[in-house]
Amino acid sequence: MGIYEFKESDAWNFARGSGIETKQKGYELQFLTCPYCRGGRSADKGTFSINLTTGQFKCLRSSCSVSGNMITLARDFDPAVDKGKEWCEPNCKPILFGMYQCNLDNKTLILTEGQIDSLSVSEAGMENAVSVPTGKNGFTWIPYCWDWLQNFNTLIVFGDNENGHITLLDDMKRRFRGTVKAVRQQDYRGCKDANEILQKYGRDAVRDAVEHAEAVPVQAVEDLSDVKSVDLFSLPKIPTGIRSLDRILSGGIYLGQTVILTGKRGDGKSTFASQLLANALNDGKTILAYSGELPDYFFKRWIDFQIAGRLNVIDRAGESGSVNYYIPKEKTERISEWYRGRAFLYDNRSAGDDEPGDLLETIEKAIQQYGVQLVLLDNLMTALDVGMNVDLYRAQSQFVGRLVKMAKRQQVAVILVVHPRKNKYGSDNTDDFTRPFGWEADGDGFLPVTEEQMEQMEIPFE
Repeated sequence: MGIYEFKESDAWNFARGSGIETKQKGYELQFLTCPYCRGGRSADKGTFSINLTTGQFKCLRSSCSVSGNMITLARDFDPAVDKGKEWCEPNCKPILFGMYQCNLDNKTLILTEGQIDSLSVSEAGMENAVSVPTGKNGFTWIPYCWDWLQNFNTLIVFGDNENGHITLLDDMKRRFRGTVKAVRQQDYRGCKDANEILQKYGRDAVRDAVEHAEAVPVQAVEDLSDVKSVDLFSLPKIPTGIRSLDRILSGGIYLGQTVILTGKRGDGKSTFASQLLANALNDGKTILAYSGELPDYFFKRWIDFQIAGRLNVIDRAGESGSVNYYIPKEKTERISEWYRGRAFLYDNRSAGDDEPGDLLETIEKAIQQYGVQLVLLDNLMTALDVGMNVDLYRAQSQFVGRLVKMAKRQQVAVILVVHPRKNKYGSDNTDDFTRPFGWEADGDGFLPVTEEQMEQMEIPFE
């Protein structure tokens, strides 16, 4: 026997056989989910990777942390490697045991983990029972059996019942195109598999287990009848502080909602957004802000002016006849204490080259830890920080899609400031706004703000 030498093609062959979505990043082949623990980190960041130079692999999830090399993967997943489960002829195509004895007129297929289990199901009088060639991880049979699988519209998974989890089920939910059913936990009767049920309880118990298998719900799809009936007008909301706008919004921005705030450059988007934060703080809410353009001290002073109000802001003569504004020290100290434990700011100095997903993960952690109820992101483009070679609108859609899901999942209100895109002349003094998303306040999807409405929002600091 020769000494194994890693080839990059081995990693790619394993990826194709696993059926897991992958992408190459540098010298790493990243997998969206780990083939061992089946966990993932986020919608677009891999958790398991193989080094294309050395063949070493590792799962980044602390609960798994599995590592090894291609020999390890071959041992754990390759059906040509004998694991003692059953014998396989070397150098043959892996196929399902019993597949050529199936009745193709019967559109239901029963999938087990071992040959003895499939024979036990057949012994109970059920046809179309097959087993995977080398246990729960041996999914290299799928490319060779894919066309044959299309003969069936229902798959009953009768895998091994291990610690309340049925093997094969998670993978087949993802891979099988038709309806996937699973044997109910109670029908295992404390046994591990079909053969043990047959030995202890007889044929009727095995047959009942198959006949009472239940369809696995489609992920992210729910029955409308199960949706809770809610009085929309009684939902918890965060008032904007503008009476006319709150009237349109039936009381304010409700928790779980994401709104888009946009307008021409210089129209006061950031000022209005900071007023919304100030009003939420004044209403006893906890807020978190992300400012991609302003340093932390600049953002703090910006919102300080909104909190202090005209009676506590002093003007003085500046250079060249200009007018400067400041807030007395004792006032700023009182405002800072007023913020404590209720107002938080994303530190963009420490963000480095973080991806948009990292920003959202940090925001979600802050929401959970500090009880944040209102989040402001100002603005969209700095949050994305994408290069010219990236499809901007695709990046926008993906980012906001994840943002909306986070808002609903964490039940927080989110305000996203979107700046207009420049026209072909390099100017943004047009009505050509970036509109990849809608907003339900009015027909155009924008927040209407007038000077009179801004006056209504002033927070009385004294």
